[in-house]
Amino acid sequence: MIGYILGYTVIVNIVSFVTMYIDKKRAKEGKWRVKEKLLFTLAFLLGEFGIILGMKFFKHKRRKRTFTYTIITILVLHISVILAILIKKS
Repeated sequence: MIGYILGYTVIVNIVSFVTMYIDKKRAKEGKWRVKEKLLFTLAFLLGEFGIILGMKFFKHKRRKRTFTYTIITILVLHISVILAILIKKS
């Protein structure tokens, strides 16, 4: 079970990272952009590390405070849920 969860998380984070790259590339080219709603959805589906790495690596969406705070809030929510599950098991 843990293996499936880890595999899923790796895949979602890779997709999130690549999506950040695509959005940055399209922004530079003045083309249609990836909707923030999709990026938030990917983060909510456990892809927040890919989003954060994309922000750092591609220097993308770092000045948008609302975006940054939303991603951090999702990360804190996920950490809280994981801690609650671990505490309940012990």
